[in-house]
Amino acid sequence: MYRIRTGATGYIGGKFIFQLDSTTAGDRVAGTYTYTLIAKSYSADANGVSTLQATVTSDISIVVSDTAANLALVGGTVDAGRSTAWLNSGSTYTTASDSSVAVVATAAATDHAIIRVSTFNSDGNPTPESVTATVTGAGVVCVTSATICGKSIKMLGTGGVTDFTVRADGTAGTGSIVIATTSKTFPAKTVTFYAKAAKTLTASVNKPVIGTAGDTDVIRSGSRC
Repeated sequence: MYRIRTGATGYIGGKFIFQLDSTTAGDRVAGTYTYTLIAKSYSADANGVSTLQATVTSDISIVVSDTAANLALVGGTVDAGRSTAWLNSGSTYTTASDSSVAVVATAAATDHAIIRVSTFNSDGNPTPESVTATVTGAGVVCVTSATICGKSIKMLGTGGVTDFTVRADGTAGTGSIVIATTSKTFPAKTVTFYAKAAKTLTASVNKPVIGTAGDTDVIRSGSRC
């Protein structure tokens, strides 16, 4: 609150500057900040008692613009030529290239592979877009941020990046995974799920007769029920 006092009769005025508090660049959330300014005038009698004469209010707005990169995160046109989708073996994205993935088909809550989908605008800034992952054949795709798995999942990536993981569903064979955004469909990714080889027990042949020629494997210990 700021006060101006004068003993003279008549109008009095003042000029004020209004501004947002200073802050580190990028910390201020973009948008329109609106404030209401209130001006009050008083009169005082001979005893110094003040009486409110008038109140005037006025709104003032300050617009904080965002960076081009942040604006792209909430809107913009995706450049399909810049969008990418990479399949990496394991549960963590590591490189912009596809991995060859072959894993056991036994169903388990294990992420055998991860697919990272990135969508960009013409300036190279990440731009969100609807992304769908669909599996044909063996396996399922899952959302990395939650325990949601299925043959087809659609989601909107945060910051233009969408991650799907791949898990076995107990079916042996090949899983063909098609990634499709609103503006682009990528060639199918392939994951091979194989069945565990059955263990084979081979019975050895006992030698009931012990000779003098140095036979081996003729005496065995065992348990009696």
